[in-house]
Amino acid sequence: MIKIKIVNDDLPYRIQIDALEGAGQNIKSAAMAALSAGHKIPMGMRDGKQAAMYIFWNYEVNSDWYRLISLLENGDSVICPECLEIRPFDDRVRAGMKCGLCAYGGNG
Repeated sequence: MIKIKIVNDDLPYRIQIDALEGAGQNIKSAAMAALSAGHKIPMGMRDGKQAAMYIFWNYEVNSDWYRLISLLENGDSVICPECLEIRPFDDRVRAGMKCGLCAYGGNG
């Protein structure tokens, strides 16, 4: 399970990936910090695309991990600004708008 939270702090973005927590100046750096601290990626890895490939080839990928891989590859452009969910296939989110579920309602 992936949870994202924005706080007014020196490191404003916080992310929780399963039991791992990380903080950073943006969502991508927070995710990299959490994965590095939990030894899911090698310590010191800084490239999001390289981390995404490492996760893809070394772990059994489910839908949450696929969303995380999309976040690492694309950065904040896949995060809905309203619900803070990772929406990699929502063109509205990629254009900087809120996701379709937030805009039009739904049970998501």
